[in-house]
Amino acid sequence: MGSSAMSEQHHYARQAYRADIDGMRAIAIIVVVLYHAFPTKLHGGFVGVDIFFVISGYLISGIILRSVAAGGFDFLLFYARRVKRLFPALALVFAASLAFASCGGRPSAGAVDGSVDASGYPASESGVPGSARSSSSARRSAS
Repeated sequence: MGSSAMSEQHHYARQAYRADIDGMRAIAIIVVVLYHAFPTKLHGGFVGVDIFFVISGYLISGIILRSVAAGGFDFLLFYARRVKRLFPALALVFAASLAFASCGGRPSAGAVDGSVDASGYPASESGVPGSARSSSSARRSAS
């Protein structure tokens, strides 16, 4: 595909900036962050993830449909753009997670029943009411 065809395809694949969609994405992200910050207070934070994926699907579908309508959809070019945009963030998160885990920042294997609380730590260590820790101490005092 020549460079003029690629720039033409890129032109048709571009959509005008939409502040309303950015606002919905921001709200979805805030809902997810608040859910992770206060898991016992905010239930259903996963809805933010659902909203974010629906918006992303809408935007990606628009890119594909405009490229097809322009007669120049290129599967490899489409995914090359996704990789170019997403992999730097993926690499950064992976490196930060690896560094955090190598410094001892990971859950211990303390939960007997394998249950975990919303933060990913064993429920036996969470101190959250209704967790394995609260239940086991209540069972011991009842004996």
